[in-house]
Amino acid sequence: MESSSKEDDIVVATEKICKSAQSMIDFEAKYLQGLRNICASTELTQAEIRESESKLIKLFSRQLVAKSSLRGKITASLNKYPDTQKWLQLVGMPDDVILDMIEKEMKLESLLEMSEDEMEQIAAQFDISDEDSRALLTSLINLKLWTGKLYQGRYFLHWYTKMTFE
Repeated sequence: MESSSKEDDIVVATEKICKSAQSMIDFEAKYLQGLRNICASTELTQAEIRESESKLIKLFSRQLVAKSSLRGKITASLNKYPDTQKWLQLVGMPDDVILDMIEKEMKLESLLEMSEDEMEQIAAQFDISDEDSRALLTSLINLKLWTGKLYQGRYFLHWYTKMTFE
């Protein structure tokens, strides 16, 4: 009984982490799109774009790490995190590619597990241009790197609370 209550508490905490991170992702994504649309040619704007992209990678990583703590006991309410469609939009994938990938139920977690060769097959399957394919692969590599650092406990965002699960 106590174990079930503890597991429920962990699920609730994970849902809060993911929901909070998603709110920050939505806000930061709007800011990033604004920067990209306004004037991405100045050095200052480029630095702000890189900083915003870094924040977004950290937030998506936060969701991935939080979900992994459940060790496969994912509730229906957690299935929407991280938001694959949002990730693909932020990376700059064309709308038709995003829709096709979402229709095929591609998840960010499964993309992260793919090798470079598998990603090339995905690019061919969805007719992704070389430039977009490089952008997607680079973004996934960066997400893997940051997520790995969080798993190892080497880096925490200032608002991230390390949770221990037994």
